[in-house]
Amino acid sequence: MKSSLKFCLIAFAILSMFSCDLAKFPIDDKAQMNIDPALLGKWKIEKVGKKSDLYTITKQDSMHYFITVKENKGKKIDTAYAFLSDVRKAKFLNVRCKGDSTWGYAFVRIIDISANGTKITAANVSDTMLRSMVSAAQIREHIYNNMTDPEFYSDTVHLVKVK
Repeated sequence: MKSSLKFCLIAFAILSMFSCDLAKFPIDDKAQMNIDPALLGKWKIEKVGKKSDLYTITKQDSMHYFITVKENKGKKIDTAYAFLSDVRKAKFLNVRCKGDSTWGYAFVRIIDISANGTKITAANVSDTMLRSMVSAAQIREHIYNNMTDPEFYSDTVHLVKVK
């Protein structure tokens, strides 16, 4: 359970900052953006080096990602599905994953992708109010109204592409 939740937190790497609270709905009821090819590949958290879990993001279809996380310690592999949403020209990854016993959504804001495609800067949305929202429209509105507040996010994480 803990490893599934850990993965979920970040489809990318915001492992230690996400609470157990998953939203019941994504930002959009269904994917509306094509995948960003710059997110595809194998990634590790910067400055953690060889101790970092390995995050592999692949294309499931034209609008969805399939994400696997191979833990550094052991052979455990977790999986999740994700898609992008645009909120005020900012990209958010909707990560569908399993919490304690139910499925839900974690949200990761993609802050920057380096020009050469080797580094991603991202932040986890960490607002516990999201778990009580009753529709994707309500989630979207809440994110729209709070996305400029630094307190709305956990710490920023930098991912580096693995060759």
